[in-house]
Amino acid sequence: MSYRGRPSRGCKRCVSKKVKCDQTHPACQRCLKSGQACEYKDEFELIHRNQTKTAEKTAKDKWRQRATKEQSSHSPSSTSSSSPEQIASPIREDGLTSSLATSVQLRPALQQMAYLRFFYDFISAQDYYNVGSTADPIPEMFKKASPNSYFHSAVSAVSLANFGSRFKHEEARQKGQVYYGKALGQFTKAMTGPEEEMDTNEALLGVFLLGIYETLTSTTFDGSYKTHQMGAASILRSRYRNGMLRDALQNRYLAVIYIQVMLHCLTDGVAPPPFDSKWKIWTTDNPRHQLMGLMHRAAIMRYKFRRLSENTGSAAWPFKAPELVADDLNPDKVLEQALELDSRLEEWWQGQQAHFNYQASVEVNPQNRPSWARELFSLPGAPSHMSVFNTALGALGADLYRGTRLYLNLSILRCARQAAVRSPGTDKMSIYHESIVTATASLIIELIDGICMTIPTLLQMTPTGGADDPTTPDEIYGFRALMIFWPLIASSCCLKEEEVMQFDVNLRRMWIPCVYAFLRNNLGLAKAQAFLSDTSSFLPVSFDESLFSNEMMFD
Repeated sequence: MSYRGRPSRGCKRCVSKKVKCDQTHPACQRCLKSGQACEYKDEFELIHRNQTKTAEKTAKDKWRQRATKEQSSHSPSSTSSSSPEQIASPIREDGLTSSLATSVQLRPALQQMAYLRFFYDFISAQDYYNVGSTADPIPEMFKKASPNSYFHSAVSAVSLANFGSRFKHEEARQKGQVYYGKALGQFTKAMTGPEEEMDTNEALLGVFLLGIYETLTSTTFDGSYKTHQMGAASILRSRYRNGMLRDALQNRYLAVIYIQVMLHCLTDGVAPPPFDSKWKIWTTDNPRHQLMGLMHRAAIMRYKFRRLSENTGSAAWPFKAPELVADDLNPDKVLEQALELDSRLEEWWQGQQAHFNYQASVEVNPQNRPSWARELFSLPGAPSHMSVFNTALGALGADLYRGTRLYLNLSILRCARQAAVRSPGTDKMSIYHESIVTATASLIIELIDGICMTIPTLLQMTPTGGADDPTTPDEIYGFRALMIFWPLIASSCCLKEEEVMQFDVNLRRMWIPCVYAFLRNNLGLAKAQAFLSDTSSFLPVSFDESLFSNEMMFD
């Protein structure tokens, strides 16, 4: 979102009410008199949004001084030397130079702001959902990393892509692309070289970051994300052959990669990585680890269903397909196994809701929200209530559970439908399969409703609303968009089924495309465009698709 003028330094409550604030710290007089909590924007946001003539002139003057010094102290022959501001063009394995720019000069101000925004979106956000400090080491690792290292290139690529996407900054986008090309070349070289020459922590985190880059930049189904997942799967296969890695942090990073690959397996129905009990990243007494085990079983079921419908293997996937026995080739047996697994998932959730910090369901009340939330949650199909969780991690766990059940039940519905068609219309088995189709379609809508009700919490909306909500989308952590994305994709896939649409009385199929548009335009998720275009199959004929243009929807 663009911003004009000097940002207000008043407290959030005074700014939202458009009244003068005396800016007294720690609490202004208006808030003290009314007994309200007084909260100020952090200094980084004020610096970031201050685009006045004075700030612009100061930045230009500093850059001119730096450029003059560099021109006087460097000869033309020194341009081949490496520095954080200059990157050589990536060279493909066939020896051809990439079509990307041959070099990139980063203005220090732009580079610093991109890094600060990245740390805000993906590191500071960690404190709000308590992931066990998985991302906390990134700033220190980045500080110590060589400018020519794979990890440095991966962080730079994501930082610039994130800044370019969120703030429509074309220069940052282009230079992020150059860093990305460099990171890919470095990763390929490292993976084909001796294992001891590559830092495992940097390898694991770098793969995770490049996955984020793909989501921030790719607008089509061009196969780039699948290619990245192939790389992530290769990391799992090659780096984790003998159980536990050197330390707990590496195991935590590996668990993140494992989940990332697992989501891809559930979506595409490919063979999942092995879930070996010897792997020390999992413990049976941890509910989140139990969920990963159930997700693994669901991914295997999805693979079985895919084999039944396509009779194809997973030749292009790094993991060996699970051995299939006779029952795995029998549609009725596979359907029975899937129904049993779905019952197990529901039973598990009923016993673990408290662990995921679910509190209650409250009304969204859009009129008591900032303008961006009021617009989004006043649209047709928006949920009238929101699920409240103590932590965003709890909300994410609930959505991973629902997304897993959505994909599993999507396969159940399709299999039951085919079985009903194969049987005579009056046959008992036909009636049985038709009842499964109906019950499954109803359950799918119930799960989609649950995912939609979680979105307000993941967008940092509070139960009370008002000044407690983010004033603008700029204040929403970028990582929250990634947390919303996969469950939303699962919902879209299910809403394409005719039987599911018949139960969609709340018109979620009209609201979900609007959420994609919001993620694309305000939180920088370019990949949302691909799924936004894919939703046309289940939108009403009269729906105004012009709402989805970059200029008109929440921009």
